[in-house]
Amino acid sequence: GDAYYHARRILFGIVHFPSILQFDPCINWPDGAPVPHPPLYDTAAALLARELPGVGARTVLAWLPVGLGSLAVFPIYALGRNLSGPGVGLTAALLYAGLPIVINYASVGNPDHHAAVALFGALLLWLYIAFLDPGSRGRRVWGVALGLAAARLALMGTWHGSALYLVPGEAAVILYGIAADRRDVLKAEAASVLLTAVLVAPWVAFSPTPVGGPFSATELSALHLLGLVGVAVLCLSSL
Repeated sequence: GDAYYHARRILFGIVHFPSILQFDPCINWPDGAPVPHPPLYDTAAALLARELPGVGARTVLAWLPVGLGSLAVFPIYALGRNLSGPGVGLTAALLYAGLPIVINYASVGNPDHHAAVALFGALLLWLYIAFLDPGSRGRRVWGVALGLAAARLALMGTWHGSALYLVPGEAAVILYGIAADRRDVLKAEAASVLLTAVLVAPWVAFSPTPVGGPFSATELSALHLLGLVGVAVLCLSSL
């Protein structure tokens, strides 16, 4: 399963850092194949294990999903609080923490990427809603845009299905910016996606060609870069 493959890739990264396993001769035997997972999650886990040598790789692999799963309650609480007050925020965080699928993916010894995806997805939703807040003005808009660029980068670098989260979020921001005549939101959104594109471009350029081709929709590819640039063009053309 994916959890075991992430463990293999992380252990490879610990030994060969900063190299990460991008083409694996042990899959699609005997030809090998490009690894479909983006590199950020496994690279970050390998770096964490190397920087904590007294802890050990097994401990990092075991407890990383627990830490990521626990962190996700904070943006969920913040989202609920901002929408309807602290009571709703706390209820939302408790409901999330008690979901069986969350407990499964954030359990000890399950180093799959799902706990990280949930965290980054929650951050994205919180930031998208912040963009749609009429009270977001001036520096706050640009702060949200910067945070959104980082959260978008984290999700794209962790999960090859990231477009499923990004497409509706980016569309909501654009539609709001046009409908409310928020030129500042459109400018900030354009800058945010372009910053993400600049940071993602080296991964795409130096990674093996995906199994689905250079414009694969199911792996991090040039298609994702074109999508980000397309969002920026749409924002700027709507000013």
